[in-house]
Amino acid sequence: MKINNYSKVLTYLIILSVIYCVFMVTYSFSKSVNSTILNNYIDIVKVQDENIASLYKQISNLGIEKKMISAIDKVSKSVVSIYVISKNQMLSEETIELANKNSGSGVIIDEQGYVVTNYHVIKSAISDDNEVVIRLFGGEQFTIGSDKISFDALTDLAILKIDGYNFTPPLRGDSDKVKVGSIAIALGNPLGLFDMSFEPTATTGIISGKNIDFGLDEDFGSVYKDMIQTDASINPGNSGGPLLDKEGKIIGINTFIITGSEDYKGSVGLNFAIPINRAIKIINGLKENGKIDREHITGIELEDISLGMKKIFSSYFEGIDGGVIVSDVEKKSAGEKAGLKIRDIIIEVNGRKINSVKDYENAILEDEMKTGEYIELLILRNNESKVINLELEKRKFHD
Repeated sequence: MKINNYSKVLTYLIILSVIYCVFMVTYSFSKSVNSTILNNYIDIVKVQDENIASLYKQISNLGIEKKMISAIDKVSKSVVSIYVISKNQMLSEETIELANKNSGSGVIIDEQGYVVTNYHVIKSAISDDNEVVIRLFGGEQFTIGSDKISFDALTDLAILKIDGYNFTPPLRGDSDKVKVGSIAIALGNPLGLFDMSFEPTATTGIISGKNIDFGLDEDFGSVYKDMIQTDASINPGNSGGPLLDKEGKIIGINTFIITGSEDYKGSVGLNFAIPINRAIKIINGLKENGKIDREHITGIELEDISLGMKKIFSSYFEGIDGGVIVSDVEKKSAGEKAGLKIRDIIIEVNGRKINSVKDYENAILEDEMKTGEYIELLILRNNESKVINLELEKRKFHD
């Protein structure tokens, strides 16, 4: 009886074991199949996602490409080539190589036919009384004298007037809102290439930086501040041409490049443009007045504080580091009206610390101060500091 019970129990155990084994095999197989199916499904989804992402990217790139082509097409008709030549000299194949040394670009900025460019592009037309040849999209040509040129050397900007009407200028962007990384397009006349097809060449890149200050370039006498940096290639001849955003709005005036070496003068990706918001203020002033009036007078004379001066008047200059001393104040001058006195020590101009008369002059230049504006001076008088606002009065010329 016990044997039968043991047999039954053993039989039951064997049956249960078989069932368990079958279940586990079935479960494992099912799990493996499901896992394979799931993995295959995931792979398919991944491939589909990648294909969709690639398609979206292609569509997006196509959209950007179309916008850029449209932008270049619209603005190209406003871009011009500029050459400085001797008076009565014809611009021909024989003279074009020589003219390329004094060539640049420009862009028509209004319907009346004003063209903006860099002052350094047309400088020799002013200093040597040469003529400027302007070629429009399609080949139409204008020759103008210095009487139709207005310029501001300090900001390296100039405007030229050509005859005609109903010109189509590009739309103006807001250079204050330009973002680093956004698309940039440079149009112009690099190395005289404009005149091979009578249309500008285009290079593209991104905005690499903004609000870059180089201060006063003493070789050129120009102040370069708040500059836009781009890696869109700019080469000799591009100066004065427009820098555009992807919509074709002008955001800057291409101005200079930093080259790689003495032997290689081409672009290495360090290209700079004057922001249009800054340029337009100068352009409007030139259109209205023909110049930006910077011929001012203050009626004060300044001297550097020398070591000898410090030794002789040691107690007066004790604890003073830097600055310039007022050596004379003319009667009824802007300096006298402001309250400046002989022996006042000027230590700051518009918040800039100064150590010499040259620093004082450069501070006024770098801030692009105009006649009628006020500079803020921080002075020391008897070891007490004081702020004085000094007017840059209009210089009076006598016959």
